Amino acid sequence: MASPSRGPGLSPRDSDRIEEVVGSLREQNGLDVSVLVGDLNVEEGGFRDGALRLHAALGPRARTAVLLVVAPGQRRVEIVTGAGISRRVPDRVCSLAVLSMTTSFAGDDVAVGIVDGLRQIADAAGRGPALPKPGTTGALAVSTAHSEPATHPALGEPDVHDLAVHEIDETSAPESR
Repeated sequence: MASPSRGPGLSPRDSDRIEEVVGSLREQNGLDVSVLVGDLNVEEGGFRDGALRLHAALGPRARTAVLLVVAPGQRRVEIVTGAGISRRVPDRVCSLAVLSMTTSFAGDDVAVGIVDGLRQIADAAGRGPALPKPGTTGALAVSTAHSEPATHPALGEPDVHDLAVHEIDETSAPESR
């Protein structure tokens, strides 16, 4: 499995830890999870719409995929779930995972927060049949600071009715240093 690119604040060890947990979720829980760490450069529609478009860009996988977007510089977290996985990963679970993550983020430990949040999601989802190993890395820990996902033509428009989005905005997120 290829190593993920590192986003801001992630060491190679942090990226490896996140990738290991994502692999475990695929194997033990049958969850298709992608993690993006980095600030989104979105002008139209804002952060939420950017996360929705990134989830939709997963293509056919989006229906049963979970996307976790962590933007440390923007103090934002989004969890986007497809309609086909929402029973195993309901809104309540995602909200609790976000709360847990932001507590760790307040202590400047992004990787621990992500790992803890992913484990909460896995615990709630329970065991499931293993997913095949992807041809590329399962964890997408990359910086998108120089791209514009909200206006990228390949991302298309997501069906918002098929998605659940969970966010922490800067008014409710813990202060960061």
